[in-house]
Amino acid sequence: MLIISINFISCSEDDSGSESTQESLLIGTWFLEGEIEDGVVQEVDDCEKQNSLQFTSSKRFIETVYYNMEGTDCVIDGIDDTGIWKIENGTIIINWPDADAGDDHSDSLSVIELTQTKLKFRQTYSDGFEDFTYTK
Repeated sequence: MLIISINFISCSEDDSGSESTQESLLIGTWFLEGEIEDGVVQEVDDCEKQNSLQFTSSKRFIETVYYNMEGTDCVIDGIDDTGIWKIENGTIIINWPDADAGDDHSDSLSVIELTQTKLKFRQTYSDGFEDFTYTK
């Protein structure tokens, strides 16, 4: 099961109901718009811009990844990753089983910006980071 934590930064003067507001903003399908790796802007082609993250109101999470295979058109990268998401104390946690490994995975995604049309977050690794921007 993969666990992705997304931490929110709120600039609102009134944070009452902020989890509900963040949840409402997050629901929908988001498409990859941009990527920065260790401060260097990465090229995102039209195929990769089909990559999506979907958060449903029933708490289902679906990640779909596309790539350019040499000699072919844009193809989907296997089976969608699916799971369940929830918000706890300003953090989104996505859980999904990993049938192949038989255990859980976890990733922390720190949200930089969340609006009705833009989701920007940072994923930090032991040797660096990536910032991703998704749009609705």
